[in-house]
Amino acid sequence: SEPAYCGLATLIVVLNAFAVDPQQAWKQGVPWRWYQDEAMLNCCLDLEQVQEKGITLSDFSCLAICQGLSVDTRHAEDSESGSLQEFRKAVQLACVEEKEEEQGSSDEKDNDNMTPRHILVVSYNRSTLGQTGTGHFSPIAAYDGPSDSVLILDTARFKYGAHWVPLELLHQAMLPPDPATQKSRGFVILSPRPEDATHEQEQLSQHNLPISILFRFKFDVTAQKLQAQFYNQFLRQPPNSEQVNPDNCKMTASVTWEDVLRYWTDNGTNLSKIYKILEPQLKPPDAATRQLVQIILDQIQQLLSEASPDLDQLTGESSTSLQTASSSRQCANHNSKKTACRPNLSRTLALGPEQAIFLVFL
Repeated sequence: SEPAYCGLATLIVVLNAFAVDPQQAWKQGVPWRWYQDEAMLNCCLDLEQVQEKGITLSDFSCLAICQGLSVDTRHAEDSESGSLQEFRKAVQLACVEEKEEEQGSSDEKDNDNMTPRHILVVSYNRSTLGQTGTGHFSPIAAYDGPSDSVLILDTARFKYGAHWVPLELLHQAMLPPDPATQKSRGFVILSPRPEDATHEQEQLSQHNLPISILFRFKFDVTAQKLQAQFYNQFLRQPPNSEQVNPDNCKMTASVTWEDVLRYWTDNGTNLSKIYKILEPQLKPPDAATRQLVQIILDQIQQLLSEASPDLDQLTGESSTSLQTASSSRQCANHNSKKTACRPNLSRTLALGPEQAIFLVFL
């Protein structure tokens, strides 16, 4: 409905393709099962600001996470995760590999009812493609191998509609920095979280991790696994501890809350680090479980009130900012505690960075 809503419109297309239930009431309390307009995404950002300035790649990722999607965000300027080769792999993952698997494992009738497992969204500069305008979001609909081209399902259909673009040229269009962040644009690989509890149990059991109603661990990306490995190394030799005794492999000094808090915030400078290994669970559908979750979160907050130091002391920011960050789900890829999602419009639990770090500490 607005030119600057291309990111929101793209996310709505993705959510409806995944058949994500917004869990919002329609007329007279009747449940509405589809995302209808941008107002249903008024979570991490104010729509008036979006109408004026649009959204950044990290804003888009935050909104997607709040609606219950798993998100893998890549900046094109990153020579490893955002390179041309990695972009081509992401295109093939979303547009080629899954379709080949579906054709080989299901009949035509089943295929009609299947939802995709991955969808690729691109954020790019239109001028590089010779188009009018600057920053833009759209999903990728298809890939043609012989021409190495992708089909952009342009959300601004009044301007261009769906059109083919050489893959390499599209990657080049992601490289110019976004004036709002001074970082390049890029692409996002989105997938729905597994709703099947059995699948979730099997996935967790493979890593000997307990099932939590508050958060789920991430396993898929190598960088996330490395974060867990680095943390294990830190636990074996925390700051100000004596050397590990090789005879019994035990530390003579224990890990303190301050040690863990400093580690997972880079001494109070990075509040999104903890979300590289875990993410809040989706809100439970039944009232009894929601009540249980709230009781647990209240107990965690009570324990945190007695712990020292807290994020306020560590970063020197005001208690108001701390309360905002601790009581709400901190948006992905944001380092400022002042940016928090609105719990009533988010499909994920309001698990702030300090609460998440405290759970890891426990």
